[in-house]
Amino acid sequence: MNSEYFQPDTTWTALGAKTKEEYLERYLIKGKFHAQVHEDVIKSYETVEYLMAHAWYHYRMYDEALKKLLGIFEMAVKLRCKDLGIELETVNAKGKRKKRELYKLIEDYIKKGYPQKVRSKLDWLRELRNMFSHPERHSFGGGTFSQSIVPIINILNQLFLPVSYFTDQVNELEKSNQSLNHIKEPVFILPYEGKQILVYHPSLYQCLKVDEVWFYFFAFIPVFDNPKKRFLEDSYSLTPVILICTDLKFNANGFSAKEYETQKEIEVLVTKKSENIKKYQEQKTVLENMTFEQKIGFNLSTSTAHWMLNDFMYYHCWGSEVEPN
Repeated sequence: MNSEYFQPDTTWTALGAKTKEEYLERYLIKGKFHAQVHEDVIKSYETVEYLMAHAWYHYRMYDEALKKLLGIFEMAVKLRCKDLGIELETVNAKGKRKKRELYKLIEDYIKKGYPQKVRSKLDWLRELRNMFSHPERHSFGGGTFSQSIVPIINILNQLFLPVSYFTDQVNELEKSNQSLNHIKEPVFILPYEGKQILVYHPSLYQCLKVDEVWFYFFAFIPVFDNPKKRFLEDSYSLTPVILICTDLKFNANGFSAKEYETQKEIEVLVTKKSENIKKYQEQKTVLENMTFEQKIGFNLSTSTAHWMLNDFMYYHCWGSEVEPN
């Protein structure tokens, strides 16, 4: 047999994976599923793992792993709809049975009480599946597609969760945001990586419950000493500072919590010091006075928050038992 089929693809070396072990550690994403996910989904994902593993020998095979996973998504929607009593076929005027389109199945799934935020994720995957099913020309993404795998695994897991899982999240998020909105002062001192940093615009963007413990995901905008130089001359984007915590308790001066990574008790407190307010106002003025051209080049990057949330869900949420519908 021709040995060229078993030679490592040098593309991976150029991407930093110099050995098979390094490649598998970085690019082979194992399936993690909770107990209510249909067994056909779990078994089918094993093929995705093998395709990713063998892409070590052929870079473009990684695209086939994603294509297979998108096919599993369509299968998973149909299996879940069947569980919920949603018809998978319709009868036309001539009495002929026809398979219902995926977007119609998603519509009926959402009508069972699932929030629109779930629909937007399912529609994103549906559009991605359509793009792969009907390519306009030959192209490939290879390892760049690896960033999509974890979010898709999370969506597959969420597809098989009961409505109550999502309504509990919505209720906890609304309750916590009401408490956060009662804090009127705009600027805070946040303990971060061993320092006390100045931040503003706290945003609580997600609450997740894992084994009866609520986890809260905050994003803050940091205040810099020389914002004009940083944003206009150095062309930095404004990446939020992310805080994942438990044991959240609000008070008039901010809130206390336990930081997830360090397990340390912290306090995020309002600051009224004139020098801190001045720094905040200076940065706010710089951002507001940017020209249209400068704003095009400036980027408020929220991708860090999305990736951290997806990684947390992947590693922590799907080993737990959930109540079936």
